[in-house]
Amino acid sequence: HGYFNHSCCAQVQRDFPQPSTLRLRALQKIEPGQEIDDSYSFPLVPLHVRRLGHEALGFQCACERCTAEGQLPRTMHVWSELSWGTVMRLLASVARTRSQSGGKTQGLTDDP
Repeated sequence: HGYFNHSCCAQVQRDFPQPSTLRLRALQKIEPGQEIDDSYSFPLVPLHVRRLGHEALGFQCACERCTAEGQLPRTMHVWSELSWGTVMRLLASVARTRSQSGGKTQGLTDDP
């Protein structure tokens, strides 16, 4: 088993090409011996929601992104919260459509 440290500014992107296969793709050059960071949260998650998730996992993130966002005035956080709200509404809509389709998900596959 391998473990990755967390950073909201991850060096890798994670996906699961098969149910039991994890694939990490480098988003930048990683030098030999360099620590690899993965993000434990979805990229559009606003700071306060990420902090709740990190707290539940038993740590506080102090990456560049969290530090920078934490220093912004509260009024600047509204854009990430609006984006996250839109993502959540879209995901709920897709889930409803899949549920109502009775398993017929033509056009709603996870494949690109």
